[in-house]
Amino acid sequence: MGGAGAAGYRHVGWHVAADEWEPVRSAAGVVGTIVDGVLAHRDGAVVLLHTWPTATLESLDPLLDRLRDAGAVLCRIDELADI
Repeated sequence: MGGAGAAGYRHVGWHVAADEWEPVRSAAGVVGTIVDGVLAHRDGAVVLLHTWPTATLESLDPLLDRLRDAGAVLCRIDELADI
């Protein structure tokens, strides 16, 4: 077990990155990229989001609505098996 594992962490990759950190990204563009990516990947899709760009905050409510409307069941990363 490596240093991160010994400290209680585990490596988690992602399947969908919206690149919402780019200043030119709009909230609508972020939502579209994520929804398309999640639907393409299907079950167990892990989405990478950052905390700082405005597009991330503005996209959260419409993103969650669209994912739920598409039938997604949202969960925490520790609730996924074998990621």
